[in-house]
Amino acid sequence: MSVRGGAVRFAAGAALVAGLLATGAAPALAEGDSVRVRAASSFTAGGGPGAVNLGVTKKTDGCVLVRTGLALQLSGVTAGQVRVEVALAGQWRPIPVSGTGTLTTVRTAPTNPTLCKGKSLSVRYRVTFLAGAPSGRLNIIGQAIAGTGRTIGYGGTTSKVVGGRATAPTPTPSRKPTPSVTAGATPTVGAAAPTTGSAPLPADEAPAAVPASTGSGGGFGIGTFVMIFGAAMVAIGVALLVFLLRRSRAEQQPRSGGRAGQPP
Repeated sequence: MSVRGGAVRFAAGAALVAGLLATGAAPALAEGDSVRVRAASSFTAGGGPGAVNLGVTKKTDGCVLVRTGLALQLSGVTAGQVRVEVALAGQWRPIPVSGTGTLTTVRTAPTNPTLCKGKSLSVRYRVTFLAGAPSGRLNIIGQAIAGTGRTIGYGGTTSKVVGGRATAPTPTPSRKPTPSVTAGATPTVGAAAPTTGSAPLPADEAPAAVPASTGSGGGFGIGTFVMIFGAAMVAIGVALLVFLLRRSRAEQQPRSGGRAGQPP
């Protein structure tokens, strides 16, 4: 299984669990097996690390080699604003993080990765949000997979990030009143307003406050008429060219046939 393919599957699974968390539903798990995620109630941007523990319990037959990974969902966060470490052989080791908004870690194998029926294992992570990270609700999703690539299950929990920069809300465009135009009057914009009958400004130079059509009549402006006229001329030209080619071929066939039928 390629690294890219695994990352795509992990991202798809993370998105699924995030949706379930958002609706308050329990995450889907492989039959008989379970994955649980516990985390600190809050993380402080620019502060110390917070704990995240991922537990896996196998209730089905057989033994598997387990690998685990995390996904962190926080609006506006980037990979450069988060540091994730995993406990391996009694030491904290940093692991790569990628993404924007939804960050994913690489999968790692615990110190004792073999998991058999009736047994459980726990993987400890710690997550640090650096100064400049945004504040907001944090979704934490954990995934466990077998060595064959089969998903054992997902688990998730929610937390929050505090003390960071506020995420700017998406601006809602205000509705500006449409200027009324009296019949026969010339609309003006500032001191250099176009007079009636002058050519319209290009789209990239037209003032934003000027409506798309300043005429008081129908829905077609000069630009629209020019486009329609140009398209019609192109269509006529193509049709004429086809007609001339067919006529030329029709005239050549009788001439060649006549020459072939003359006596030597």
